[in-house]
This record gives sequence, structure tokens and C-alpha cells, in this order.
Amino acid sequence: MSDPRLAAGLRAAASKPCLLCGRRAYVGAVYAPDAASQRRVCAPPGKLRMVVYSLCRQCFRLPDKVRRAEDAIFAQVAADADRN
Repeated sequence: MSDPRLAAGLRAAASKPCLLCGRRAYVGAVYAPDAASQRRVCAPPGKLRMVVYSLCRQCFRLPDKVRRAEDAIFAQVAADADRN
């Protein structure tokens, strides 16, 4: 992996609970929104924001895991924005 920050984030994801259900992590993943969705993850103009997360074995097997993860990420960003 060429980006040390991304590699460190993926290693850290292994100790986080599953984004979707809270179970023990099985796999780390990275969500890199397209340009149109960068605003939804509060990326500063001209910057790319990626979100590192984990999934448990059961959620990793879900056919719609990517959509569910995106929905969970957007919900968390919105909740964080409401708190600030």
C-alpha cells in the first residue's frame, strides 16, 4: 500500500466494531466517495476524503453491503455535523 495513512487506517479498522451491526471486525474497507458525494462526507473544497471502516463476517456477506455502508457513513457524518 503506497499511502501510509491509509495503511494505518486499515490496520486500525481491525480493532473497530462492524459499521453495520457492531460485531467484531472481520475485514477493513475504505469508502472513497465520487466527486459528487465528497460534500456529503464534509470534504474541504479540492480535497478527497476517504472513510475507513470495518465489517463483520456476516455483514461482509450481505449482497448490498456497499450501499448499507454508504448509508451508515452518510448518517454518521450528518449526526456529527448536527452535534457541531
